[in-house]
Amino acid sequence: MRRRWLWLILFLVAVVAGDRGGAWLLSRQVRDKSQFRYSRLYTGRARADILLVGNSRGLPLFQPYIEEATGRTTLNLSYNGLPNYLAVAFVLDYLDRYPAPERIVYDITICNGGNPPLTIGMGPYAPYSARVDSLIKAVSDQDTTGSYYLAWRGQQLSHLYRYDSEVFLQMLYYLRKTDKYWLLDRVIPSAMVEQLPDFKPLPFDIWPSMMDDLRKMVAAAKARGTEVKFIVGPYFPGYADKLPNLQNLMDTTRQATGLPVYDFSRAMTRPEYFADYQHPNLKGAREYVRLLQERGVLPGKKDRKSGPAPVSSQPIR
Repeated sequence: MRRRWLWLILFLVAVVAGDRGGAWLLSRQVRDKSQFRYSRLYTGRARADILLVGNSRGLPLFQPYIEEATGRTTLNLSYNGLPNYLAVAFVLDYLDRYPAPERIVYDITICNGGNPPLTIGMGPYAPYSARVDSLIKAVSDQDTTGSYYLAWRGQQLSHLYRYDSEVFLQMLYYLRKTDKYWLLDRVIPSAMVEQLPDFKPLPFDIWPSMMDDLRKMVAAAKARGTEVKFIVGPYFPGYADKLPNLQNLMDTTRQATGLPVYDFSRAMTRPEYFADYQHPNLKGAREYVRLLQERGVLPGKKDRKSGPAPVSSQPIR
């Protein structure tokens, strides 16, 4: 019996040691060395003049074009399906760690419900950020489906479990290359254009807490001397008219924060500028940046010694 207990103890020690050692290895060799935006954010490699924030609709805020047009450095904190609460946490963490950026450009269409899987998938960054850790815990504690109830506890028990997500795959993908060129580069299919009259998009799922988070972010930015520019990015012609509560989202944001919302939802009318109903493509991003600068959302050109790499030299995702 004593020998059985001894083997059990040795087995448990090996499991814990393997878990901690494996997680440590991934953190040092992948997470902390990756060029992925959040890895850079939490390892002191993300200093920028302009922060760009959104969900997938923030990716057409194409960094090479903006850096070329403004002469400023950029950091795009956008991600597919990124919920507002995570985006605000990333911005606040940035403001805590770096010199104040000149401005934050924030697409408010990110205010559209939550994303528990992505929130939990940010587990590799929880050791760096009490905000991210608390959001993972909140999603875990508030889960009513049973799918995520043990997620936060599981990440505390197993550090390797934190890497069981698509976020870890992004770290690997960008381990040795920049993520500044992340953008859909295609033209909207003709079938989608033909289906638009019958397409019925869902309304924005606007939570009261979203406006609280935006107010907190604006207050923190103002305290650091950073301008916040709220925007609504372009939609494919006719799509914005179908959104049931887009105007309500803009009005609610204005009232909550006291800041204007720059509406570009109908600003681009050429179909060849879009990859689908919601996302400008590479060609559209160029026009989008021009419009942002024309309206004063982006600053004018500032000379600098070295510009961004040519767009043609990098692959587009």
